[in-house]
Amino acid sequence: MDRLSKGIIAVGIILALTTSLYLHFFIPQYNFLSKEIQAVKMSSPIQIKEFLVFGTGLPIFSIIPENNFISFFGTSNLSVLYNGFYVPTYEVMKDKYYISTPLSLGDYLPSVIGQKVYLSFIDTNINPSVNVSAPYIIKSENIQGNEVIWNLSFNGNISNAITFKNITLAEGRHFVDGLNGVILPNGIVLLSPASPFIDNGFVSFVPFPFSDLFEIDIGIAFIFIILIAVKIKRKIKKSDKNEREH
Repeated sequence: MDRLSKGIIAVGIILALTTSLYLHFFIPQYNFLSKEIQAVKMSSPIQIKEFLVFGTGLPIFSIIPENNFISFFGTSNLSVLYNGFYVPTYEVMKDKYYISTPLSLGDYLPSVIGQKVYLSFIDTNINPSVNVSAPYIIKSENIQGNEVIWNLSFNGNISNAITFKNITLAEGRHFVDGLNGVILPNGIVLLSPASPFIDNGFVSFVPFPFSDLFEIDIGIAFIFIILIAVKIKRKIKKSDKNEREH
């Protein structure tokens, strides 16, 4: 067996291992994100062009890196009825990176302050897949160390807002429970990489270099294809040479 054939076999084995490792981490993540994607699609009032993971800016095929996450917190105690659901009058979101500079909403959407976005909420009281996308205005974006904090206010009439304490049992069934992500006016959807209302609060974050497995796997596959092409080309040349000699 020549060196090229041995190289093809070696790279093929490595490719099989990296692909298996990638699928081991990716399949549970995709099972979670695909539920979010479907829920957002059903409620989005605008055409969606692209889904990215909030806090990383990565496409859904990339493994979510360890210690990079988005948290939705600071929800208002007041809620307003919108499309049959009670949504908070304001929402505060925080993106915290432990190992790098966090992405701001401005990285996805120029001139972000004052823009209208849609927050995609989920209601587990009725059905975990039920979503409502409500309009909000980005009021401010502040960077504090390794954190980016966004303040958003409901874009609509809040004069009839109510608190959770002053509701009937029937009304309580229509209060949203969590936030799947943000729908930007340019068609980009930023998905939350974890939601206790979809995956029971668990998602497999992986450390470097596993977070780059998709890119690594593609690179190895490219090398494998090149080696196969070289092997085929050599066989063709050898075959042509034999034909000329005979």
